[in-house]
Amino acid sequence: MKLYDNALKSFEYNFFAYATLAIIGQSCLGSAAAMYTLSHGTSPIQMIQLSLIVLICMSVNTSIFAQLSARIIF
Repeated sequence: MKLYDNALKSFEYNFFAYATLAIIGQSCLGSAAAMYTLSHGTSPIQMIQLSLIVLICMSVNTSIFAQLSARIIF
C-alpha cells in the first residue's frame, strides 16, 4: 500500500507531465492493439474486440482531457 501511496503522490504532484505521457502511451498502445486485432480478420468477434479497445482507450483519454481528479485517473 505504501508503494501505491507514493506513486499516487508523485502522480498528483506531476499531474500534467504524467497526463501527457499517458495520452501518448495510451494512444500508441490502443492503435497497436487495434492493428493487431484487425490483422486477424474482420469477423464479428474481431469487431467486438476492436470496439472494446476503442472504448477503453477513449475513456482513459477522455478522463484526462476532462481533468477528473488525479485519483480517478490513476
